[in-house]
Amino acid sequence: MRSLQKNKILITLIITIILTLSIREEVKAEGITLKEAIEWGLKNNSSISQLKYEEDRLKRELAKIKAGLGWQVDFLSSKVYRDYESIYLDQYGLTQKEREEEKEFGLRFQGRRSFPWGLSIESNLSLIEEDPFEFEEDFDFELNLNQRLYPFLPIEAMQEYKAIQNELKKLNKQLEWEKGLKEIEFIEGYLNLLRIKESLDLAELNYKLAKDNLNRALRREEIGEGGRRQRLIAQVALKEGEIGLLQAKNRFKNEKNRWLEELSLLEGKDIILSDEDNYLEVIRGEIDDLKFDFANQIKLLEMAKQISPTLKAKDLDKKWLIQRRKWNKRGRHPQINLSGDYDYRSEDWEIGVYLSYNIFDGGQHKLSQEGYDEEFKKLEDEYQQLVRSLELDLKELINRLEESKLTLKEKRMVLDKNDLELLILKEELSEGIVSKIELEKKKIEFGEARVNLLISKDSLFLAKLRLVYFLGVKI
Repeated sequence: MRSLQKNKILITLIITIILTLSIREEVKAEGITLKEAIEWGLKNNSSISQLKYEEDRLKRELAKIKAGLGWQVDFLSSKVYRDYESIYLDQYGLTQKEREEEKEFGLRFQGRRSFPWGLSIESNLSLIEEDPFEFEEDFDFELNLNQRLYPFLPIEAMQEYKAIQNELKKLNKQLEWEKGLKEIEFIEGYLNLLRIKESLDLAELNYKLAKDNLNRALRREEIGEGGRRQRLIAQVALKEGEIGLLQAKNRFKNEKNRWLEELSLLEGKDIILSDEDNYLEVIRGEIDDLKFDFANQIKLLEMAKQISPTLKAKDLDKKWLIQRRKWNKRGRHPQINLSGDYDYRSEDWEIGVYLSYNIFDGGQHKLSQEGYDEEFKKLEDEYQQLVRSLELDLKELINRLEESKLTLKEKRMVLDKNDLELLILKEELSEGIVSKIELEKKKIEFGEARVNLLISKDSLFLAKLRLVYFLGVKI
């Protein structure tokens, strides 16, 4: 009988272990690492997706312009019936009237193509006959060619193409920059969740301690060693612990949901929270190995200028404005065009060179050039303003880094103080001077000091990470 009971207990234990392992495996399968979460977020984050959508839109616009430079062919067909009165002179010189009927069937193909260097081709193939299956005499083919010889200017479609290309370059730089910023934000959110979870664990310990303290007070009251006042104090402490635990749970839940929403993670997915995450450890190690000479801020500013997407965008705007000004200036030059025509039916052809020049335009060209000059000056002023703003941002990042270093030192001292007090309390507990409850409270205080120290370490790490990214240093 005992053997049978032992076997049942053993079987139950094995089943429990298998179920526990399977549940753990399922949880592990549903959880994703920080690196996987960041990769997902960079693909699905709403602000990044908006920039990608704009990037795709500009690429489509470029493709449309390219398609427009290919052959464009139109097909036209007609079937016409005519009934009209004709007047003619007969052999005697008398005017005669006669009703006539006529039918006509026509096909026409019209083709045209433009080339970036200014050549345009237009062709026209027409077939007109009474019988739609006999095209003998009314077949015609016309061809027209036009080429601008001077000044050399890209056609309007190509100018629009280059303008969109310029916008796409700026967008690409902005997109890459935003991805880097988002990655830092995701890491910051991850570390924030880690610390909130550790605070939640402390809140749970505090609640458990308050519950044990209340039970102890109730037992003492029952045997007459404690009074109503001690019980009420313990009940208040328990209620405060319950409220603190609920607040900690809500905070963790809200922050986690907000972070997952920012990542655009699918429903059912969860994050594996670990202070020893491999991806996080690699970045920490690379950041710690970097050294900067903060005294040489001129060099640091030059580094920031090389990577700043706003400055790069302003540079592209200036270059594009210079190019447009050149084209506008060339447009004032004499125009020389080469033109040729050919008609198959009449066997006529023509080729010629045409010169045109606008002798007087009322000052329009001069005003447009002045407009370009004013716009360039405005862009240059904006560029210098961005440089000054960049310099302030650099100083702010360096100051934040220095503040984080000082805060970390202060939090270390607070932790050392709590550690020392904890050691003293342990000694006093062994001597019977303090109670176990006081020691447990000090352990919670020590845990809070430890969490604050970790938060300071995170702040220093993030300050370094932002500065490194701002300076364009690859990690």
